[in-house]
Amino acid sequence: MATYTEMVDMVSDWSNRDTSVLSYATIKTMINFAADNAYRTLRVPALEYLKQYDAIVIDSTITNNRLAIPSDAIEFIQLRKTSSDHVYSDYDIYASKLDIKSFYQDWMDTDQRYFYTREQNDLVVFPDQKVGELYELLYYRRLPEANARYSVVTGNGNAASAFANHKADNTFQQNAYLWKGSTQVNLMNGMKVATNAATYSAEGPNIFTRDPALEDQIFEVTSGNATSDLPVGFYLGKLAANWLRDSNEKIILYGALAEVFTYLNEPSQNQMYMAKFNQEISSLNDENNSRNWSGGTLSAHFDSHLI
Repeated sequence: MATYTEMVDMVSDWSNRDTSVLSYATIKTMINFAADNAYRTLRVPALEYLKQYDAIVIDSTITNNRLAIPSDAIEFIQLRKTSSDHVYSDYDIYASKLDIKSFYQDWMDTDQRYFYTREQNDLVVFPDQKVGELYELLYYRRLPEANARYSVVTGNGNAASAFANHKADNTFQQNAYLWKGSTQVNLMNGMKVATNAATYSAEGPNIFTRDPALEDQIFEVTSGNATSDLPVGFYLGKLAANWLRDSNEKIILYGALAEVFTYLNEPSQNQMYMAKFNQEISSLNDENNSRNWSGGTLSAHFDSHLI
C-alpha cells in the first residue's frame, strides 16, 4: 500500500531521472494519465458502484422518463427499480438497452417490458416513471484521483479527539479525516512526523514538494466559521482511499512510466512499460472473470426474435 508521496517517488526512482528533467508536476500528470488509461479496459469489483436515486416525484413541466448519469460512470452493469406494481419480484429489471434511434422509433418492437437508452447525460427509460419509484444503477466508475483528499467540512472532523496539534512525544494527533495545526507552518511541520493512529499511516516528510499546489488546499477555520467539530485552526484533508494506489500500485506505476518515457521520447522503454501495464490489467480482468464463472451453475439470458 503506497501513499501518494510514495507513488510519486516510486515513479521518479524507476524512471532514473533527475527532477530537473522529470519534475514532480510532470509525474503527477503522468499518474493521472495512467489512471485514465486503466479505466478504459479495467473491469473489477473495486470499480463497481451502486447509485440509488431519490424517489421519483412527478413534475408536470418535464418529461418524467430521465435519470441523470453519474459523472464518474464508465460503463453500465444494470438498471433496476422498485415500485408498488412490480411484476415478478421486488425489482423490475431493465433488461434491454436500445440505441437512441431504435428507442424513439415507435418504441421499438421489443418483447421486454422495460427498456432504456442513453441520451447525452441522461438515461431515458420506458415506460414513464411513476411517483415513489426507486431506481438503482450499478455501474463501473472512475475513482478519485490518486492525490484526492477529504474535504475540510464539519462531517469529516470529530471533536471527541480534541484536535491536539503536537503532543508531548512529538507525534501528530490525527482526527477523523483531517489534519490540523494551530498555524499553517505547524500543520506543514506536523505532516513530517510519524502518527500514533494505526488507521492512517504517516504520509511522509515530503508531501508538499511531491504534490505541487498542495499548500493551496490548506483551509483556515476562523472564529467566524468554527464549529465544535472544526475548532479554529488550519486544516488539510487526509488522502482519500483509492484502490489503484492502495492495492494495485503496479498498474499506476507501469502506466505512469509508459507515459513518462513517451514524454522523454524513449520508445523502447515506453513499449516495455506499456506491455507490463496492459498485462496487469488483463490479469486482473481474467481473475475477476474466473471468479464470476465459479461458485455455482452459470446461466445467461439472450433476447432474440429468431427463436
